[in-house]
Amino acid sequence: MKSSVENPTRSLGVELDETNLGLVTLPCTKVASTKYRVAVSLAYIFSFIGLAFGVVVVGISLPSIAIRYGHTHATDMSAALVGHSIGGTLGTLLMGNALQKFGHRAHGLMVFLGSCCGLSTIAMPFFSFGVTGSGSVLLFSLILLVQAIFQSMFDIGGNVLLVEAWGPERKKDMLPYMNLLHFSWGAGATLLPLVAVNIGLGPVDLPYLFLFAGLGGGAMSLPLFFFENPTLRASATSETGEQEGGNTKVSMFNRGQIAMTIFFFSYSGVEQTFGDWLTTYTTMTGNSLEEGALAVTIFFGSITGGRLFAALISNIHWLSPERQIAIDILGGLVSTIAMFVGSARSITVLYVASAGVGFSLASIYPMGIIFGAARVPHSSSKTTSRFVAGAPLGGMVWPPVVGMLLSHNIMAMPVAGVTLALLLLLCFLIMLTLAPAKESTPADASKDGVE
Repeated sequence: MKSSVENPTRSLGVELDETNLGLVTLPCTKVASTKYRVAVSLAYIFSFIGLAFGVVVVGISLPSIAIRYGHTHATDMSAALVGHSIGGTLGTLLMGNALQKFGHRAHGLMVFLGSCCGLSTIAMPFFSFGVTGSGSVLLFSLILLVQAIFQSMFDIGGNVLLVEAWGPERKKDMLPYMNLLHFSWGAGATLLPLVAVNIGLGPVDLPYLFLFAGLGGGAMSLPLFFFENPTLRASATSETGEQEGGNTKVSMFNRGQIAMTIFFFSYSGVEQTFGDWLTTYTTMTGNSLEEGALAVTIFFGSITGGRLFAALISNIHWLSPERQIAIDILGGLVSTIAMFVGSARSITVLYVASAGVGFSLASIYPMGIIFGAARVPHSSSKTTSRFVAGAPLGGMVWPPVVGMLLSHNIMAMPVAGVTLALLLLLCFLIMLTLAPAKESTPADASKDGVE
């Protein structure tokens, strides 16, 4: 049982890892300081603006990408989105192992991943090599897969390293920065469509647009080079699930992890479906491509504003992560129903509903990570990467399915929105039922600022 007395070794520059009775040496005294934690958190936040560039540029330019790859309609490329989802799943799973192996060089790894994200984005408009038909769809799927591997590794790395930089004893202080991390992603997702309208969204403009997104996005990870790497926590159990120092067996895929994986699978279905197909849906209802880009800007802008709002209210005592998630899901359900009822007849309703969905999705992902890390037994960087892998799995299933349905009936988009919102609510209720809360000691509670 953990002692309630504060660890005296912290004053000597080392920290006692009470899960395996080993000593973990901090890289330098800056790691333990609030100034370091704030500064490195701002570097993570800045880098996520660039991460959003490479993700969003594909969705807003999909009609023109289809033309460059020899197709007439954006829906012809829907099958290629499976490559992005497979790459996201692979990258998410790979990053858990990468952080354990290269944790002492985590920031160098992040800069490398950011550069690879940028290079794969720049190459995308040229990757058809003149091939048409199903061959071009396969090539587009391949470049999406490569890009998604690096993007998802960077995404997981930023989330995990931010949590580790603050440590469990400063969890309450970390909450605003976790929301700001995802706020910055939304800021990048809001900025990029506005820049794209000025550069151009036509097929001949794409090389310049993707060059801006790739170079700008990759460069925003460079400040991480100037910070010491945070110390990563080890899991309390071995890879086989055998508890060290005892005979208790703990399944690697326990019910908490399964519930969290299903939760992220459902959340990603809503976010990625709207991000990928909102522009196309807007044009199919008789509006212009520029109005479609504006709808995406409103959608991601609402996510951005919602995350900023969540960061401002994160220190409210009664607003726990699960309560915030519940409020967000209900708001998203109301917004998707409004889109189903009136968006095909009114562009104003489409804009308002897009804003409502975006605002509701704002804090589900960051709060879900914190909620999962607090409830899944024996949480570590590897277990976090496992249940967050549900997000790219959701992206693998839902956007291609909605794209194929959208080619037959434009109402497939709002119907899918309502369906996914209901599924997200159902999975959240399952998560609350199955995910066991960790027990905390009185000392842990006092450190986290909770009772």
